[in-house]
Amino acid sequence: MNTTEYLMLRQLEPFNKNREVSFSEIAGGDGEISITYKGEPIGSFTLLPYSNGDVYFYEFEISENRRGQGIGTMIFPDILNYLYEKGYKNIRLQVSSSNPAALAIYNKYNFKVLEAVSM
Repeated sequence: MNTTEYLMLRQLEPFNKNREVSFSEIAGGDGEISITYKGEPIGSFTLLPYSNGDVYFYEFEISENRRGQGIGTMIFPDILNYLYEKGYKNIRLQVSSSNPAALAIYNKYNFKVLEAVSM
């Protein structure tokens, strides 16, 4: 099965805050951020800041028992807002064509493909 890896970019801008979503840095997690929704830990992601103000976003994961409920799509604007409030200018990420759920989120929030590599 052929897949394509996409390197994507989006400029960060403010979004309305969802008061039911919060983020906290995981101690010793090297940029790992915990996601809490309605008081329940539901996932995490990891950040790698660049010196130019961009941030590389990876390992975005929703807890297995909460997948398929649309939570990732629903909270993604909160993640973008969190990164904007942290002072990052652009978010960069890599996603595989074999991950249609992630691709759908990134396409919905207008990420632009910088590079596509077929594997």
